[in-house]
Amino acid sequence: MYNIMIVDDEPIEREAFRLLIKNNFNNLLLVTEAQNGFEAIDLSASLKPDIIVMDIKMPGINGLDATSEIKKKSPYVKFIILSAYNQFDYAQQALKIGAEDFIVKPTKMQALADSINNIIDKLKDEQNKRQIHSVLKNKVEDIKPFVENDMIYSIISGCGEDELRRFAEFLEISFKSCYCMVILSENASDFLTNEDRK
Repeated sequence: MYNIMIVDDEPIEREAFRLLIKNNFNNLLLVTEAQNGFEAIDLSASLKPDIIVMDIKMPGINGLDATSEIKKKSPYVKFIILSAYNQFDYAQQALKIGAEDFIVKPTKMQALADSINNIIDKLKDEQNKRQIHSVLKNKVEDIKPFVENDMIYSIISGCGEDELRRFAEFLEISFKSCYCMVILSENASDFLTNEDRK
């Protein structure tokens, strides 16, 4: 289930979007509606929607500036920007701030539905990648102790610089400085235990 927020100062537009979501999507939850950009900024911080449908021309802060503000705190939110003005500058700004789509009003509801479906596909793909990354990260954490033991043994055995560098990269170790302790003895048997001597 994904959360969507509608931001538009026109009640009729919000009603049309509400019906679109209700009739076409069973995996979308309309978490809230906002009448202006300031309200959208406040609500997005607490409700954390996955998708925001944002109009440009609204009282107070415009939709593009509101989108930029929301993106600062919630960079993963997906935006569809709506405008009654088919101006290239608006479309360019919308894409520059990271909007997924720019739709000119009045728009056919199918165009908006298609745009939302594309975003849902992208969200699913990102979610799958995060899950795969999480599984791989957990597996790496599981084998780290064994790699650390291998590295220590290799260092003691006199491994080469390239091998040590590979260990360090895998374990994310930075050798900015290191220390080595060498113990010298005239008689190696000083270090043998009674068990070793048998």
